[in-house]
Amino acid sequence: MAHDSLHDRAPAPEEAHPLGRAHERPAEERRVLRVLTIGLVAAVIATPLIAVLSYSPTMNVLAGLSPLFLTLVLGIAAIGQHYRHGILLYLLVIAHVLGLAFVWIINLGLTIPVNVPNAVALSFLIGAAIVAAALLSGNERIRLTEHVAPVEFREERLGEYVHAIEDKAKGLNFAIGRVYRRANGATDAMRERLRISREWYNEFYEIKPEDLESQKSKAKVLVHKIHDRLQLLARKEREVFSDKEIAALKNLARNRNGDDAIIDVLKTNDRDPVDHYYVSALGVCEAILKGL
Repeated sequence: MAHDSLHDRAPAPEEAHPLGRAHERPAEERRVLRVLTIGLVAAVIATPLIAVLSYSPTMNVLAGLSPLFLTLVLGIAAIGQHYRHGILLYLLVIAHVLGLAFVWIINLGLTIPVNVPNAVALSFLIGAAIVAAALLSGNERIRLTEHVAPVEFREERLGEYVHAIEDKAKGLNFAIGRVYRRANGATDAMRERLRISREWYNEFYEIKPEDLESQKSKAKVLVHKIHDRLQLLARKEREVFSDKEIAALKNLARNRNGDDAIIDVLKTNDRDPVDHYYVSALGVCEAILKGL
């Protein structure tokens, strides 16, 4: 059949984006890193200004803000290694707890002692503001309640609906091939577990609108297969992959324990509008099932 051409094949992991797109950081991660970097640069520039305004030695201000610098440096390193953004909150607290002891020790060698409570409190407030801005900048998770124009099922337009499913399924399959590629620790078996088989929607083209009444049962089975696979993508990685498979994954912005939904991992780590593909395909499938 025409729809079985090689052009329908999702690219093999090693074929996807040979120019390196799959290795680029996800947009959310880049935004978080940008905010943290800007915050670090701004803190460095503001240090002498704070010293002037507070009539304090620059060394004292540096010592007082050291927990802030530690938070931002460690945060940039952690996000750069694809840790979840929530780790910034832990780093903020840990850095300032350690900072209390560090500033107290530094105080022993300073001619003019640092006001430890005030300095650490100021550092914490500035750090909390930067971390909050970073978390908000990266808070772009998939919305499965996204509005999609309702599809009104009409038997004579069955071919259009199937083509719409095919188009979105290909987009999802390509994203699966790019994100769960061999270079990221995934296997062929993992990808096949997620992909929507082209045989399912190709079989639809054999059903003509005039034969739909007699082949409703077959049509429902095919749509249910696609619908169930879409529902699978909404499940958490640990519910679909084994512990060994999850442990092997790397280079992806995701929860390392597999607590992220697969569709979220795809959306976060791929530039294509994966959420649009997903919601649209789901909407068409549900409309067909309801119409049949």
